[in-house]
Amino acid sequence: MTTARRQYCQILNWILIWNIVSCLINGSPMIVNTYHERKEVSNREYSVRKLFQLNGIRGVALCAGQCTRNVLCASFFYNKESQTCTGHSTVFIGPRYRFAQADRNKYYVIHTGNLGDACHSDADCNFQFSYCHYSRCLCQEGNSYSFKDRSCVQSCKLYGRYFQEVPYYFIDQHNMETLTGISFEDCQMLCLNRTSYTCKSFEYGDTSKECFLQNITRQDAIADWNTDQEGLFSYYQRHCS
Repeated sequence: MTTARRQYCQILNWILIWNIVSCLINGSPMIVNTYHERKEVSNREYSVRKLFQLNGIRGVALCAGQCTRNVLCASFFYNKESQTCTGHSTVFIGPRYRFAQADRNKYYVIHTGNLGDACHSDADCNFQFSYCHYSRCLCQEGNSYSFKDRSCVQSCKLYGRYFQEVPYYFIDQHNMETLTGISFEDCQMLCLNRTSYTCKSFEYGDTSKECFLQNITRQDAIADWNTDQEGLFSYYQRHCS
């Protein structure tokens, strides 16, 4: 047996051992996830859509494991020198978000086919009523994600604290409130905290800092669903609790 083949067999044996241990402890096998580096986004640091930042993570594989344990984590940065692992709930593509320079910060995208994961086609997304949009597995437009059922649904009995972004789309003429000069985080919190009505979606302009709150989704106003040709606003639909 060659050295390379022996090493390959050792890796398979370790995976088998880990799956057995995981079954004994958790009642389910360990999921071996795949990820790849996007070099065009490496050496950056983003403050938006940040889920966590952990120190003392010894290796990119362990950082990937932290990301896959969080159902909202779609990508992560890992800095080998500082052993810092930072998870994000979006996949960064192009110059949409502002960033700071961060040398040796390598950027990786998770591939499991779940909500928010990177994809190349609809076939990469393995939950009901999903599709691949802007290289991410998302619910089809107008649907919310049910974490309990792990599928997309047209409406929720109760709405939760998370949203799905659909870049460069909006619902026309159905705003409950229009607010200006606020951050994305504040716009999201205002939607979550409304008690006079159930805020099911909102639109936000990163440049204009405008926020539009709505008590409907795309399913309720299909005729008024429009593309933002200028690319200034994005639509955010609330997921189920």
